[in-house]
Amino acid sequence: MRTALSFLLILALVAPGFAGDDATTQPLRIGDAVPAFELPTLDGGTFSLADARAVTEEKALADVIAAAGGGELNAESTLASVATLGDDAAKIRALLVKVGQPHGLIPAADAAENVETIGDVATWVAESANAPMVFMCWSPMCPTSRGYEDRIQALVAEYGARFYPLASNSPEKERDEDCVQYVKDRELPYRVLLDREQKACDIFGGKVTPHVFVVDAEGRLAYAGSIDSDPRCQIESSDDRTNWLADALEALLDERPVDVLLTTPKG
Repeated sequence: MRTALSFLLILALVAPGFAGDDATTQPLRIGDAVPAFELPTLDGGTFSLADARAVTEEKALADVIAAAGGGELNAESTLASVATLGDDAAKIRALLVKVGQPHGLIPAADAAENVETIGDVATWVAESANAPMVFMCWSPMCPTSRGYEDRIQALVAEYGARFYPLASNSPEKERDEDCVQYVKDRELPYRVLLDREQKACDIFGGKVTPHVFVVDAEGRLAYAGSIDSDPRCQIESSDDRTNWLADALEALLDERPVDVLLTTPKG
């Protein structure tokens, strides 16, 4: 009996402490509707799952105009005519990052070349209303999360998905101010959601960092698990990996069933 108790004590000490610890919470299953939830954000705002889908052309246009400096701008105003932008591709991309971040959008590398007017940018935001949403248990302390940064940004941008990292470690393990500094230092275009009480992680069944969850246009859980088969960043070519998250996003955008619904996250 003493051996058994000692083993249980060891398990309690080494088990992950940030997600899924509430045994009374039943995580979602694939195909379940994701219940509405709200979380504070690292930038001092509030994320609402219900409001996240309510992206209108009018609201998007107002946000873009405000981000570009306001004044007499309208949908037909060219980006080149905006004094603070001109023909500077880097500044136009910075505008796209600023406008997209609250919506979980990450512009593609060549995005600045594909927009000419304020209205083009507003359309990019408004058309994301029903885009797949990717929530990911995340921590700047986690080497696996850090190793995926470039890949997750490129993937989300390529498929036009909306990406929301969940900072779900306890405040004793991870301070908000450290996360703020990390995001700033790395210039990450993330809107980080603060899930210190593990509300979202318990809903999704998050276990490790990173652990991803894809929500489809109908608000249902469509995929859960690993990003791909290379959590240790040992494979150079994406063609040599099994890209579960990319495959799930591609299937949703093609309006066909996701082939692999559930994988084991590695963190």
